[in-house]
Amino acid sequence: MSESNFARNLISTISLVIIGILTIGYMLWPHNAQEYNDRGRWQHEAGLYPIAVWDFDKAIELDPNLAVAYKNRGDAYSEMWRLDRARSDYTRAIELDSAYVAAYNNRGNVYLDLRQYDSAIEEFNTALSYDSLYAHSYYNRGLAFEYQGLNDEAIADYRKVMAIDSTYTKVHRHCGIAYANKGEYDSAITEYLAEIEVNPKDPRAYNKLGYTYIKKRDYKQAIRYCTETLELIPRNSTARYNRGLAYNQLGEHEKAVEDLERVISLAPSHLKAYQQLATAHEKLGNHDAARHYGDEYIRISSESAAIRNVGELVSRGKIKHDQGRYDEAIVDYTGALLIDSQSVSAYYNRGCAYAAKGTEDSALIDYDRALELDPTYAYAYCGRGCILINQRLYDSAIAQVDRCIEYDPYYYFGYNLRGVAYYRKGDYDRALADYLKAYKRKPTDPDVLYNIARVYQLTDRPDESVEFFEKFLANAGEGQEKAIARARKYLELLKNS
Repeated sequence: MSESNFARNLISTISLVIIGILTIGYMLWPHNAQEYNDRGRWQHEAGLYPIAVWDFDKAIELDPNLAVAYKNRGDAYSEMWRLDRARSDYTRAIELDSAYVAAYNNRGNVYLDLRQYDSAIEEFNTALSYDSLYAHSYYNRGLAFEYQGLNDEAIADYRKVMAIDSTYTKVHRHCGIAYANKGEYDSAITEYLAEIEVNPKDPRAYNKLGYTYIKKRDYKQAIRYCTETLELIPRNSTARYNRGLAYNQLGEHEKAVEDLERVISLAPSHLKAYQQLATAHEKLGNHDAARHYGDEYIRISSESAAIRNVGELVSRGKIKHDQGRYDEAIVDYTGALLIDSQSVSAYYNRGCAYAAKGTEDSALIDYDRALELDPTYAYAYCGRGCILINQRLYDSAIAQVDRCIEYDPYYYFGYNLRGVAYYRKGDYDRALADYLKAYKRKPTDPDVLYNIARVYQLTDRPDESVEFFEKFLANAGEGQEKAIARARKYLELLKNS
């Protein structure tokens, strides 16, 4: 090929490229309001909200009556948390199109973000009056009900969403939250599992499952789903705390320490993690570490403005109680009651502190007050039962613990306590039945293991007795020296008989 032909071909190729670029640029560059609006939507979907706003501005400049451009600009402003501008744009879209369902719905979302729930519900109602099958408004209205504690109304709306669109993401999770708020944990679990079917990578559904199993005291399942959450989001401090708590409850304190120390590295002011770490180290016999974490809890809570929160005062009181500082614990519980005189937890825990001091009359007064405020508060019935056992009123104690188990059938301590009452009455068969129920719920609790071993010994079942005394010795810790000595003595007798 000659140099002149090569030059002509090169010029032709370059010309074609330039023409192509100009053609594509002409095609991509918007020419009218609708095209600016369309490009704005692409920018919005890419997360480029300020650029999207610029395109919607141009669309509105070219066509001030283009309702969809106002709605879309409102969406971009919402994502940028410029809620006043978003609301103004939705309002203008509705002025231009009074039946604009999405604009009513999205204006409702602005009110939802502002926590103005009644106004939000009005907007969702209006949207649904124009389109009774608009799933988004049922879902969002459900959220407004849920956030106000109107769980039945929320569930009804979430069910409508499911009927309209069975693949709608998030609705099963929020339906589960509403059931959990009602204490209907099995229904909540069903919904969370359904959410995972729709969206198997939703870490929040796994996290909610883990927490719900903790509420059911099914700690093995709780660990399973907390672990699933952490596989998706390894830095999720909530799931890691919940898993640490579950390990603590199962007696796997080393694993609990590992998780809870990781929580503190992620969230250094996570008060409950310090509380659980103090418990784990105490169970492991690391008493200096237990006191350290307990003191850290007290220090952080004292320095924090959050200490004016009832829950934090009660939690700090529990730490002091666990350290044997009962009078100081009572001060914290009383402080919680000065903030909220209706705090059931504060009355119950103050009752426990009074009982630990041996001031049983004061303890009973606080347990009674807790039950006046909440007749379903299971733990207070057990508190009463403990005192009645100490007073050798075993039938009355059993009646109280029956109520505890009625309201919380997962609470291992209730079965153990009722077993103690039957044991003291000499009814070993019923005592053993209750101890075994407690064991099923918490298989590493030293008191339960010792009680089972002792009943087997007294009912002439030496092999089983040896098994459970050995389990007791493997799990017993500080503060149980007398029981440890007795267990060793009984074991020696059993093995030599």
